[in-house]
Amino acid sequence: MRMIDKDALLADIEKTIAESGCVNHEGEIVDCIEYAPAVDAVPVVRGEWIQKHHIISLNNMTLTGTYPTCNLCDYAEVGMAKNTNYCPNCGAKMEDRPCG
Repeated sequence: MRMIDKDALLADIEKTIAESGCVNHEGEIVDCIEYAPAVDAVPVVRGEWIQKHHIISLNNMTLTGTYPTCNLCDYAEVGMAKNTNYCPNCGAKMEDRPCG
């Protein structure tokens, strides 16, 4: 599926029809686009893993170290063997470059 800007497409079609002198068949083309179903889309949030020093208290233990951390929500992934392509805390899509 590819998302489009419906308003821009309608403007382009109307301009093309006007310039070419084509008949719009009583607005059928424009109506097809105007009444086409819309999708709910959320913009992609992009982040990156950065190395950051943390002091983490967990079950009466204190972990101190440098861990891959989401630069957007500060989520530290303790024990992450490999950087994931998204943050499990905020859902940000992570850039492809390695953490380091």
